[in-house]
Amino acid sequence: MIVRDAPALAGTLEVGLNISDLNQEEKKLLWDHLKSSYPEYANELKTLLSTQPLATLVLEFSASPFIEEKYVPKILRLKMSRF
Repeated sequence: MIVRDAPALAGTLEVGLNISDLNQEEKKLLWDHLKSSYPEYANELKTLLSTQPLATLVLEFSASPFIEEKYVPKILRLKMSRF
């Protein structure tokens, strides 16, 4: 759902982390990593995820936010999947 640099082409797979698959401790670890290593991206993500239209779509379609591989700390990369 969150693809910052460019949309994936039809028929291609991107590797990312489904935030919904993380427990609270892992979410905190990811958030701390994003804030310290990618502060601009973290701010954009926080703003985007807090907008009402997006929140409505996430609920309506049972969507799961994904974080691109390059933003995921190594300790959480085993939990990544293709989307």
